Amino acid sequence: MQAKALAGLERDGEALRLLTGDSSPTGIQLRAEILSRRGDWAAAAAAFAQLLPPSPEPGAVLSEEAARAVTNVAVALALAGDRRGLKYLDRRFGAAMAATPDGATFALLAQDRPPGDAPSIAEVLARAERAEAFLAAYRRRVSGGQLSELN
Repeated sequence: MQAKALAGLERDGEALRLLTGDSSPTGIQLRAEILSRRGDWAAAAAAFAQLLPPSPEPGAVLSEEAARAVTNVAVALALAGDRRGLKYLDRRFGAAMAATPDGATFALLAQDRPPGDAPSIAEVLARAERAEAFLAAYRRRVSGGQLSELN
């Protein structure tokens, strides 16, 4: 409780000291969020990874909470530039993530790229945001009968 209050006041160092040794899911989540806010993506990924569910059986469906945990790790690994970690995460959860609302995001983050051909995560997310905006506008036009305005 005190660590959360300190984090809310952006007294991250003090909050992290209080969280040392706290292995509760709430404590781990708060530690991961603080590390993310600080931009310490490798440490954030390690903290988020502690919240991952066990590897799913083939054909299993992940819960929304489990999918969110996997996505949190994937984002942190991508921002840390940890391609090996993303490949491992993809092997463990890729098939199960495909059937979740976060499946497209996960696939985008985890896709294998040739060396030297890896756009920054910011570029990937910007492209995804533009595509999402286009699709939203397209859906509005289709539902309003204004499809010809796109031409």
